[in-house]
Amino acid sequence: MVVTSAVHMRRSLREFRRAGVEPIGAPVEYLGAPFGGLADLVPTASSIARTQ
Repeated sequence: MVVTSAVHMRRSLREFRRAGVEPIGAPVEYLGAPFGGLADLVPTASSIARTQ
């Protein structure tokens, strides 16, 4: 069983299958915030400052 963020589930299952394992997916952490448009994709100055 693969338990990971719903965002990563598709990739994770693909990688397990590539390794010869048939996984059962158990996604968690579904994103629940509504998408407000392209402005939501532009990082804020404070977000950029927190990156390494």
